[in-house]
Amino acid sequence: FIREGRAPETLAERLKIVLGVGPGKASKISFSRELDDLYLCLLNEAIGNDRLDDTHSIKRLRMILGTLTSLHGHQDSDCLAMILEEDREDIEATVKSSGATNVIAYQNIFGSFYPYFPHVSLPEFLNDADRCTDEMFFVDAPRLEGYLFRRSLDIINHGFDVTSQEVNK
Repeated sequence: FIREGRAPETLAERLKIVLGVGPGKASKISFSRELDDLYLCLLNEAIGNDRLDDTHSIKRLRMILGTLTSLHGHQDSDCLAMILEEDREDIEATVKSSGATNVIAYQNIFGSFYPYFPHVSLPEFLNDADRCTDEMFFVDAPRLEGYLFRRSLDIINHGFDVTSQEVNK
């Protein structure tokens, strides 16, 4: 975030975001309070002024964050697009724009776009209701896993339908 030039133009502006994290935003019982405050600050910075609108782009970012916390292993943008019923280009644009705060990093490997968390503690933070005190970013793992399971079954059923139609030709 600071050295790679992904966020605001100047180093001073990027440091201001990181150092501007004030005490009291995270849960009092959290052992990693400063890290939690930093994550909340970066997540809020990632959505910017869209928070007031609660737009589809915020919902998409939340679904990407949740899906990445629930799925083990890296999934490319085509897979995420299929699971989340979104356009691949929209997934990639959302990841790139949130990359300005390094909430989600990404790699292009052999022409495929792979989003991932730059630090292992972020998924833990997003799944912990005591640490992630902002409802907008909290990932309710059992509920999301149920949704992902249903979507996976829909995708499998669709694949069977296409295959059976081709066999019956």
